[in-house]
Amino acid sequence: MCSLGKAEGAAVVANCENRGQAYAQAVKMTLTTASGEVLVARDISGGYVLPQVRRSFELQRAAGALPRGPAQLAVTQDDGSKQVFDVRLAD
Repeated sequence: MCSLGKAEGAAVVANCENRGQAYAQAVKMTLTTASGEVLVARDISGGYVLPQVRRSFELQRAAGALPRGPAQLAVTQDDGSKQVFDVRLAD
């Protein structure tokens, strides 16, 4: 499960929690607007989230501020599976 938190400037923090019994390894995170515009795409190196552990990943936009409103955070795992979370970009 992942949610967004605030960070400095044009960045947000993806807070991910592994509630399962096996490790999860994120290899890519993509933040998009509700209409599908890609805001941030980040390859994750060493993105392990161990069972019953919470971990944060900073997502920095290359240029310009992040817009406010509904968005989606897609997390691609090392096995190719993808989880998509509805999130909200706030001020």
